[in-house]
Amino acid sequence: MAPAKGNQGRTELLALSDEDLLTACLWAEARGEPERGQIAVAGVILNRVSRHMAKSTRGAILAPRQFSWTNPKDVNFSKVLEAPHADPGGWKRARRVARAAMGESFEDTSLGADHYLNVELTRKFRGGALPRWAEEGIRLGKVTAVIGNHTFLNLRG
Repeated sequence: MAPAKGNQGRTELLALSDEDLLTACLWAEARGEPERGQIAVAGVILNRVSRHMAKSTRGAILAPRQFSWTNPKDVNFSKVLEAPHADPGGWKRARRVARAAMGESFEDTSLGADHYLNVELTRKFRGGALPRWAEEGIRLGKVTAVIGNHTFLNLRG
């Protein structure tokens, strides 16, 4: 993959195989997390599909306002496109997790979550507040796991 801008970038994402798109998502969303955390992010995506929140893995990843890195204007967009060459070890790990997620022996470390967020980072970028869905989910005890910096919630299960 090579850096791209604007609509060309979005078109480039659409051209990726399902495995490459899932790999890119795992790298973008959880490259600094333990492998167990990447597995949990994959679990969230698969849980959204199994609960009919998205028609496919591709649909779950590319749905509007789900993953900011898929927006060509997002700073992580170009990083993702360069990742296979800039971070080959991290990309390889994300690919291994993506392949496992697409296989039959996948163990969901999110424990059934369909949402997740980095609470600290989200509060930082939102002036101390969390999105309503996260505030309510945490208050109502919908947290299924905390892995690395991510809090996983089952809001629709």
